[in-house]
Amino acid sequence: MTINGSVALVTGAARGMGRATVDALLTAGASKVFAVDRAEAEYADERVIPLVIDVSDETALKDVFARAPEAIQVVVNCAGIYRFRDGLDISLDAWNESMRINLVAPFLIMKYASARLVDERLDGAFVNVASIAGKRGFSNQADYCAAKAGLIGLTRAAALDLAPHGITVNAVAPGTVDTPMMSSVVSDLMRTTGLSEAGQRGQLTKDIPIGRMQTAAEVAAAIAFLTSAPARAITGETLVVDGGLTRD
Repeated sequence: MTINGSVALVTGAARGMGRATVDALLTAGASKVFAVDRAEAEYADERVIPLVIDVSDETALKDVFARAPEAIQVVVNCAGIYRFRDGLDISLDAWNESMRINLVAPFLIMKYASARLVDERLDGAFVNVASIAGKRGFSNQADYCAAKAGLIGLTRAAALDLAPHGITVNAVAPGTVDTPMMSSVVSDLMRTTGLSEAGQRGQLTKDIPIGRMQTAAEVAAAIAFLTSAPARAITGETLVVDGGLTRD
């Protein structure tokens, strides 16, 4: 398969990496993109179909794939939440919320997307947006790190389960990406460190070999590649997009 002419679905599509991914898939030739987000958003391209859905709602997700006029062959799980924590002082409710959005939702989406593709004997390409937090671990975000590490593991397992059906499953692990979510992270850190915004951003980028944050468009380009025809032999992999910080 190729993204050109295929129907795609992107979660967390209203802003940041999700919005950039919608644009990248349209540029690559997607015939239609279901843009899923909990907030309403407008898109200029008529090929985009906005869907206001809570990705933790299993029934709503199941209905999307069952009722779509055409099977959705390209899936990008970009929705995620991050909260700055105080060490391990995390309530069970907060922990479970992080797992529902960052890990359970991608599982459910791949479950229902793949069921229809297998039934109709169609191949596909799934990409999960993980994080270097799931590979390295960082302080004050144990729930986020655990969920993203789980997502990387889920990606590997799902790749094995779905390979016989012609469905690739990969992940990208962004680093410090200049998005609205990162702006909230910067604000949280500023309250702890007392640094200015410029100072805090400098702290976040000082160890990145390329010397800057990544852009949403750069991450989206990696995602689009993993859905393309030249990437059909790649599955179960996690592509790190962090400016050389992780290097593994």
